[in-house]
Amino acid sequence: MRKLKYYFLPIIAGIFLGTSYIPFQPWALFFCLVPLFIFWMRSKTPFESFFAGWLAQFVLNLIGFHWIYYLAAEFGHFPSWLAALTLLGFAATAHLYYPVAGLLWFWLQKKFKLSTNQSLLLMFALFALLQKYFLVLFPWHFGYEWLYGGLKGYQLADWIGFEGLNIIAILSSTLFCLAYFARAESNKKFWYFALSPFALILLMNLLGDLHAKSLPIPDRSTKVLAIQANIGNSEKIYAEKGRGFQDFIMNKFINQSEAALAQNPGAEFVIWPETGFADHLDNLYQSEPRNVSMRNFAAKNKINLFTGAYHENPFTRQIYNSIFLIEKDGVVRQPPYDKNILLAFGEYVPFSKYYPKVLKWLDLTEFGRGHGANLFKINDIKFGPEICYEGLYSSIARDLSLLGAEIIINVTNDSWYGTWFEPYQHLYMTAARAIEFRRPVIRATNTGITSVILPNGDFLEKSPTSIEWSHLYDVPYLKNAEHTLYEKIFYIWDILLGAIILCVLILAKIGPKRARL
Repeated sequence: MRKLKYYFLPIIAGIFLGTSYIPFQPWALFFCLVPLFIFWMRSKTPFESFFAGWLAQFVLNLIGFHWIYYLAAEFGHFPSWLAALTLLGFAATAHLYYPVAGLLWFWLQKKFKLSTNQSLLLMFALFALLQKYFLVLFPWHFGYEWLYGGLKGYQLADWIGFEGLNIIAILSSTLFCLAYFARAESNKKFWYFALSPFALILLMNLLGDLHAKSLPIPDRSTKVLAIQANIGNSEKIYAEKGRGFQDFIMNKFINQSEAALAQNPGAEFVIWPETGFADHLDNLYQSEPRNVSMRNFAAKNKINLFTGAYHENPFTRQIYNSIFLIEKDGVVRQPPYDKNILLAFGEYVPFSKYYPKVLKWLDLTEFGRGHGANLFKINDIKFGPEICYEGLYSSIARDLSLLGAEIIINVTNDSWYGTWFEPYQHLYMTAARAIEFRRPVIRATNTGITSVILPNGDFLEKSPTSIEWSHLYDVPYLKNAEHTLYEKIFYIWDILLGAIILCVLILAKIGPKRARL
């Protein structure tokens, strides 16, 4: 109990962090790191700094990512005790940049004999930089909470990215810490530091609100019918193992699509989710009955169909998780888009090429990695495809925008993660790409949440979760949309954070030992 009391501050930081992330409202967004930063400043040993960071991220992970338990039980078929151990293992290791940042900061501030202000500035820049580049399974950060919480500053993401919004949130915690230590040292600058986070947040929201009113008006639109068939996990697994459920899944999608098309005339495209067609759609298999049925469906209804499916390289026999386009004359457009960023332990196992027996133990098919972004151009519209997890990466959407994409389509399957936390986290993290690059994102899912996110951040109809559902979206877009500032200065934050770290250390080395910034 004495140890828990001693580490009270990092535990509180973990609670602040976990309860301010989606689907919670971001009540502690701008001060959630304050308890951890204060503890780091008071820490006496490297171990204390490391353990405090580890403890904060452990508590955060237990709260914000408890759905890992459901994933382990549902996808891995683990018994409850093993699923609980999986969650504990994830919570212990998911965001190790917290303890590493604390440890590295402790060493640097001791070596360079930094002042209080210098130490906090180094802590801010070091934490933000490691957060971006440290290896993590799910690259979440504080920027997305601006959008979920409706803070208008999110409209500035096309200037600074959600990465920039994240850095501003970290800076806010740092400014509160500066105020805390300035007050402790009877520094007259206390009020400047204490009020500056409020001024910064107010300014961001005012600028965001003004900026949103100056966005260009879309000059085109297209009608897209999204199909959410709500295929259960057992059916998906059996289909992937080739146990006869491919026909069941395909027919369910086709029947639901035909019924929706009858009720919604005028659709130009139909979009199915990730592996909506649970088989191969390559030309190599074009004579297979299921492939014939798919082409007949598109030709009969004179509709263009985007669907997730499997792609097989005819030379290497490597399987890919892909998006195919079947045109309204029944022709399957080749090549498909192959997923580039794969989910560890879901689509590949790290180091499996050195230990191939692991794949047999896990009964897992390892997918190949795609070879970069590409577009589908049809009806004079340039569609940029993404699959599931790729929507979390600004770099993927940036590549699509650079190629000229006018609409981004994201197909996913969130059925493995439960219905409370992860679907909302995934939705809003994917939605961020629409604002950063000012292109609409069409998100089609198997079990929800399906929606369209407009370039101004508005959501069109959102599907409920875990039911069969369809909706015809009228998707406005801008022909030949301009590239955003964030797209052009994509690496600016890396440069600025690196420069801050370098300047702090140089000033500490060449200036007076206790110089204040």
